[in-house]
Amino acid sequence: MENQERVEFINRLNDDTKKKFLKLYLKGVFGSKEITKKLIKAKSYNLNIEEIVREELEPKSKNKNYVANLKNHYEVVRKKYRINKKWKDENEKFSAIDKMVEEKFEDMKKFAMWYEKAYLKIDEKNRTCHYCGIEEDKLKKLFENKLITSKKPSFSSSLQIERLDPDKGYNEENCVLACCICNNAKSDMISASNFENYFSNSVKNFYKDLLENKTTNNFS
Repeated sequence: MENQERVEFINRLNDDTKKKFLKLYLKGVFGSKEITKKLIKAKSYNLNIEEIVREELEPKSKNKNYVANLKNHYEVVRKKYRINKKWKDENEKFSAIDKMVEEKFEDMKKFAMWYEKAYLKIDEKNRTCHYCGIEEDKLKKLFENKLITSKKPSFSSSLQIERLDPDKGYNEENCVLACCICNNAKSDMISASNFENYFSNSVKNFYKDLLENKTTNNFS
């Protein structure tokens, strides 16, 4: 993919989507959530992914911390992809990673297009949790009325991206939308089919009773 084509694609995504996919993309490239956090923390979300990744992969900086971090995430990528070849020089080394960046971007692009189709172009009442079936607009009412609260920012009324199989990547075939309760209860411990068979109805009934004021969710 030409650089300009990549930049134009990223620029078409809105800011919230950029944040989501910047994290997923960098995590996919560098193979480390912690390194991704560090890279994103020092960057502006207003930059497109092309600019950020190119900056991070450019080995010309004289800054010691920058170089150390660059070598650090190179080692993560090398181990993740089992690259054992001894490169002649730094440019050859990073050109190999650059190729992986291109491959990861293609995966990210396909996934971003699925997300836009599955989430951004559907209104809230038609967005539903894959497991319990609650609509996002009803989930928002529960949060707005404080019937469900959490101190964790990630536990919100927005449906989340859920991988059916945690060992597979973020792609259209493996991803669905899920509410925060189903997504976090399932985690990577329960298969999608077992969660649907043994837990989804319980979550569905919990939401139903909250919406119909048949129960409360007080801790005291």
